[in-house]
Amino acid sequence: MIRTIRNTVGLTAATALLASAAAAQGLYWETTTTGIGTQPRSAKIYAVPKMMKIVQADGHAVIVRSDEDKLITVDTAKQAYHEMNIAGLEGAGRPTQQQLDAAHAQMEERMKNLPPEQRAMMEKMMPNLGAGKAVPVTVSRTDETKTISGYACTKYVAKQGDKTVLVAWTTRDVKGFEGLRDDWLKFQKRMSALSPVGRDAVEAYANIEGFPMATEMGSIKTEVTKVEPRAIPASEFQVPAGYKLETSGH
Repeated sequence: MIRTIRNTVGLTAATALLASAAAAQGLYWETTTTGIGTQPRSAKIYAVPKMMKIVQADGHAVIVRSDEDKLITVDTAKQAYHEMNIAGLEGAGRPTQQQLDAAHAQMEERMKNLPPEQRAMMEKMMPNLGAGKAVPVTVSRTDETKTISGYACTKYVAKQGDKTVLVAWTTRDVKGFEGLRDDWLKFQKRMSALSPVGRDAVEAYANIEGFPMATEMGSIKTEVTKVEPRAIPASEFQVPAGYKLETSGH
């Protein structure tokens, strides 16, 4: 009996040690987003070097494994997941310049028939549409400051011509972000290859210092409600045991 207890204690200690060794120093934060649908959307984000996980309020999650070039979507309700190659998604989602020009021309034609108020609203919501040629994105650091969730933030404004593509309030006081910044920027850039909307905002992030506590992209607004450095175990970025792999045909 004593031997069994000793073995159990020893195994528990060894397991705790292994779990501690497997945990990497990272960052955890929570966000609230408005402008998508009628209700605010909350999310929890876990990030360590080369790995990130975004968990929605309904339990659905997206796991980005840059170390394995994988993007995994997890459906907790169905206890199933999809696995995709990021490089393959980038190639499939990258339209040709001819396709972009055609889409821009088509949108311009449609917008000509809109009343001035609706046209202005469309241009504000989707600043990239209606521009057939690439216009450089410029970033300005303003003198405006405010406190968001306890962090002193500075306002940055990114514009493409005379159109604002991104407003960001950032702080340099979030410890641990600098070590993850390059990974975060690469993740944003790779994901932007899947959709033309927001690409210019991603370009702007490269010239913005600090951790974004609040952002505005057209009508979409996101605010960080909590952020903290955290030792995150590798298991956080793995599919839960027992979940079924589904193919695109399902």
